[in-house]
Amino acid sequence: MVKIAVIFSIIVFVSCNNNHSTIKENTAAKQPSLLGLWKIKYITETDFAIEGNDTLVGPFTDTAKNETLTFKQDSIIYFNGSDESPKTTNYVYHKINDSVLYVLNVASKDSMKFHIHQLDSSKLKFTNIRIDNRREERYEVTIECSKN
Repeated sequence: MVKIAVIFSIIVFVSCNNNHSTIKENTAAKQPSLLGLWKIKYITETDFAIEGNDTLVGPFTDTAKNETLTFKQDSIIYFNGSDESPKTTNYVYHKINDSVLYVLNVASKDSMKFHIHQLDSSKLKFTNIRIDNRREERYEVTIECSKN
């Protein structure tokens, strides 16, 4: 009788462990990815412009046209096709944690942090926070994107 109880306990233990790893694998597979092409829908800025030493204070929200972000494994490509001459800006980044990226503009060497508020399979919303030398203060831009 003891032998049967031990064998039954081992079978139950192995079954429980197998189900647990399957649950973990399914959860990991469903996590949304930052990687890929994102179309920028809205940009909200805390400050809008500097004119004659006068800063226009927001928040101001603009609908973006023909602007995209492409997240690769360790780089970001920003494309603005709304001007007469399209502009591409390259960034490199590394993950600080699941909701914060440290980002560096390759050309200007300006650094910033992207604080991710929402990331799912079709929507990305984050705030770009940096110190702006012209404004001499913290500058925030919130960007909302949709998956293309």
